[in-house]
Amino acid sequence: MDSTNSAYKEESLLSLKFKQLLAEAEEEPADKGKIILKRIYDDGKPLSLNEMLELVELKHRGSFIKRHLQPLIASGLVVMVDPSAKTSPNQRYQLSIKGLIYMARADWK
Repeated sequence: MDSTNSAYKEESLLSLKFKQLLAEAEEEPADKGKIILKRIYDDGKPLSLNEMLELVELKHRGSFIKRHLQPLIASGLVVMVDPSAKTSPNQRYQLSIKGLIYMARADWK
């Protein structure tokens, strides 16, 4: 009986965490962020920083990272493919689980 109770508690915690992710996925990213999310979602593959810059037609890496990429990462919608190599020129970015939920529910896709 104790294992059944433990399994029920674990299932309840997972359900609560999923509901929290759904609620957080309601937050709207900026327009250029939406363009990036849509491309990653539609193509189903991660993007490099250079690919994102080209996609949103910007040239200055520093301001792009500060204004667009960092907010996407901070919001939990996008994650680094290799977080141990943050400054690697080969770094790519993909949708997180939260980002996938957001995109699946987005009405502007």
